Amino acid sequence: MPRNESLQSLQRAARMLYAVAGAEDGRTVRQIAGDVGMKPNTAYRFLRTLESEGLISRRESPLRFMIGPSIGELQRLHEERRLLSMGTKILRRTSLQMPRGSFALLEYADSTPWQLLRVESSRPGVVIRPRLFRVSEPFRKASFLLFLAYGNQDQLESQLEKHNFAKTGLPAWGSKRALFDYLASVRRLGYSLPTCPDDGPSISCRLAYPVLNDGNAVVAAMAAYLLGPSPEKLRRELRSRCRDAAAELQKMLSNSPKPSDVSAPSNGARPRRASAG
Repeated sequence: MPRNESLQSLQRAARMLYAVAGAEDGRTVRQIAGDVGMKPNTAYRFLRTLESEGLISRRESPLRFMIGPSIGELQRLHEERRLLSMGTKILRRTSLQMPRGSFALLEYADSTPWQLLRVESSRPGVVIRPRLFRVSEPFRKASFLLFLAYGNQDQLESQLEKHNFAKTGLPAWGSKRALFDYLASVRRLGYSLPTCPDDGPSISCRLAYPVLNDGNAVVAAMAAYLLGPSPEKLRRELRSRCRDAAAELQKMLSNSPKPSDVSAPSNGARPRRASAG
């Protein structure tokens, strides 16, 4: 095959994406196959592969395919490339400075914290960029509580309803009053260090610091946690490392020139795969 010759299978996959893009109710296998110029059985195998990567999603009764969540994820990653690039450098260096700690960078979208990057104590210095990683058990998570604390009262009430505080929050906090008192302390102290137990029994300490923009709004959270026994000296070091990492990222984002050809990241809905992180 000549070096400049395109791969036909990739071309067909790309054409399938265009065939379903903009179709409000999706398109059938036969419709997509007709647009691309292949047999329906072959087209279905292509669609199943694209679906497994989140590039295509399906609707049943009747079976139709439409653009999947990974397309929006690719756009978001491109829009947030400055945050991801700088965050990767800071997480890697912070992890090597404190190998016992695990660190993560999160954002808040669709009323939910999403993990953008993480580095685990089992592999210091190795930064992982997970795909479609939604934080579970949010009322027990330092990052989600941080985002709640910096929101207004209407947003707070909305999140209590959306995430079913009566079912998922009360077992952790006992009452709304206890949660509200904690959120007030987060605003006063400038960081989140939950007293309720985490859903991961091996996590002994977890916390989060805000990354603010020039308008003093939270654009991300730098989180950290310890596994196993954690003496106070280790906890203090974790707080110091996490605080410094958040402050450095905030300073880098503030000083970095903003590309004129890229709009600000959206806070709209971003369908993602749930995870237990």
